[in-house]
Amino acid sequence: MRFLFRVAQDREGEEQQRPERSERSRAEEEKAASRRQSRSGGRGRGSERARMPCLNVSTNVNLEGVDTSAILAEASKSVADIIGKPEAYVMVVLKGSVPMAFGGTQEPAAYGELVSIGGLNPNVNKKLSAGIASILESKLSVPKSRFYLKFNDSKAHPAQENAQCLHALHQE
Repeated sequence: MRFLFRVAQDREGEEQQRPERSERSRAEEEKAASRRQSRSGGRGRGSERARMPCLNVSTNVNLEGVDTSAILAEASKSVADIIGKPEAYVMVVLKGSVPMAFGGTQEPAAYGELVSIGGLNPNVNKKLSAGIASILESKLSVPKSRFYLKFNDSKAHPAQENAQCLHALHQE
């Protein structure tokens, strides 16, 4: 704690000795922030990039011989449409042959987790559960009653926002 206090004192003393440098630094920071905002298309903290939903589904069904790309595509579109995010930012992970028991039996079952930074609420969650359950029932024969979906509406962390800024910079 003392070290942090000393560093703060040293910085204050340095700024007092060279005020023109700190004014220049502030101007440079403002210019850099302006460049970052223009590169990301004007999207700031509330941007769609910072709200990337990820659906992770595990099932005890063997996926050999199953058209997983159709499942992934349908689930991705469903998540994007229901949450209202561009599909370009949706990630879907599907794992098969996971040892799993549900209701005391090992009949076909699935467990999913959906993480999103914003965009989730009870109404959206019901629609997502129904949509993903329908996909799993039609494509993998997992009954809707044997599927559980957990929702995690996480808050944005500054590190995530910085990573998204870096992502935007590398897109040019």
